Amino acid sequence: MKFANLLKLLFALSIPFACKKGEPAVAGPESSAMGLEIIWETPIVANPNTTGGLGMDPCIHDSMVVFSTSTTYLGKGAPVLFMNKSTGQIIDTWSDYIEGPWVYTDETAQTLDGYLILSSITSIDCINLNTRKTQWSEKFQAVGPKIYLSDDFVYTGVIFNNKASAAVVRTRPESNQWDTVFAFTSTDGYTPRFDGINFGEMANGDEVVVWKNRSSKWSRSRTDIFAYNLSADSLLWRNTDYELVSGGSVLQVDQNRVYAMVNKRIFALDLQNGNVLWDTDFQGMVSMINSANMDVGLFWQHGDSLVLKGDAPELLYIKKNTGYLGHRSILDEGNSGGDVEEFEGNYYITTSSAIYIVEAKSGAILFTTKGDPRFYNREVRSKVTIDPETRLMYFQNGSHAFCAKIPEGI
Repeated sequence: MKFANLLKLLFALSIPFACKKGEPAVAGPESSAMGLEIIWETPIVANPNTTGGLGMDPCIHDSMVVFSTSTTYLGKGAPVLFMNKSTGQIIDTWSDYIEGPWVYTDETAQTLDGYLILSSITSIDCINLNTRKTQWSEKFQAVGPKIYLSDDFVYTGVIFNNKASAAVVRTRPESNQWDTVFAFTSTDGYTPRFDGINFGEMANGDEVVVWKNRSSKWSRSRTDIFAYNLSADSLLWRNTDYELVSGGSVLQVDQNRVYAMVNKRIFALDLQNGNVLWDTDFQGMVSMINSANMDVGLFWQHGDSLVLKGDAPELLYIKKNTGYLGHRSILDEGNSGGDVEEFEGNYYITTSSAIYIVEAKSGAILFTTKGDPRFYNREVRSKVTIDPETRLMYFQNGSHAFCAKIPEGI
């Protein structure tokens, strides 16, 4: 065994005994004796055996499943592909971008009320999924590119005024009538950028929206957190405690608290006033502290825990009330999918090399495609989307779109 690999092994073995603030159980990886049963497999690039691309997470609409590719395919640049969800047959395509295609992954492609919204850094295209035609298109000085959904509205951040100002804006998906929720102009030379948007409720039932301002000036960066009362149409507060660069992971809101990941830290803020309630780093929680990239990874909630997955192999469950590590599972490095699918009490998580099905409460690994020879050098590059009516799962690996059965017993 090479010396570097031996060091990695020894470090990994030491993890259970170096856990921060307690000794939570670690669920070890399990092999899956049976591979996925593939229902159909459809090429989404011209030369699927030699090339691949990037594309949106699959979405389901009526009898269709929708994919996209960043390559030129079927004579169109970066087309959206409408497929029969039962057979995988491509029934239509779309590529009428207002200013040319973008690479649509993660939250840059979202569906709401029968519309597919695609955001680049300077434009947004909206497709009517019933007609498979353009509903509307809009250009911006700078936008998103991530978009967020709440209460039948599409939200995003925009930059304007020669990069001195930023705003949170929203529209109904069918109308292209943008309202400004909150606008901000920098007076200290920092270029503002609003993203990481999420939503919640205050103790009195008022709706709130929270977001990061990931601002920069030359080589300096900082991350402010804003909270805005949508019901009262007023700014609640702005936290300016973190002179740190941050990734674009969304904030989380629950029980009168806002949870955020900034750089190598995770912390909780009081939703009423923005004060820090607890703050901790990931030392002892992950095996790749300097390259874990937690604040650009997956971040969601389960009961009294925050669940996180960065580039490190660990899936973390962190206690909301203290910031202490509750428990974790060891999956695999990286995140290929833009989000996590939750279905019947399980999480479907895509890493850089495999799909993992994990029990939501315990983090126990129920199934993985790791080691499946059909996916060697063809790693999955999207989230898993599940059709609840048929219990079929859809995903893509850059060269093919797949439909597969959920494994037996899950």
